[in-house]
Amino acid sequence: MSSPIHDGPIETKPLAATAPVVNSSPWATTLRVLIAIGGPIVAIVVFWWAFGFLRSSGSNRLLIVIVAIVVGVVGVFTLFWAMDRLVDLLPGRLGEGLRPYVFVGPALVILSVFLVYPVINTIIVSFKDAGSSGFFCLAN
Repeated sequence: MSSPIHDGPIETKPLAATAPVVNSSPWATTLRVLIAIGGPIVAIVVFWWAFGFLRSSGSNRLLIVIVAIVVGVVGVFTLFWAMDRLVDLLPGRLGEGLRPYVFVGPALVILSVFLVYPVINTIIVSFKDAGSSGFFCLAN
């Protein structure tokens, strides 16, 4: 038995250029455009309603907690998904350099809002009188 060993260069044929394949119909394109335009509008309306519902004082507290959790989870997921898509549109090296900051950035903003802001506000309020109308500085 002989083994097929080639000592010379392997010849390859050039690939033929192919035309782009168009698989979408006009209806599919129209549907994509409607989703691209209508999706954010629906999201804004739902979030607007949810924030109004969360501020109402006559609602069931358990229902308010459930709506807050669902809106928070869906909102954060949508934020990270959209930011990841935007980073994917950037050129390779720039996108990969920004990706860690895109994912850490919202967490830092949330920490700042819920931790740093209350500390600063507490310090400011501690220098005011009981009605928070005027500064008393160290006399308080």
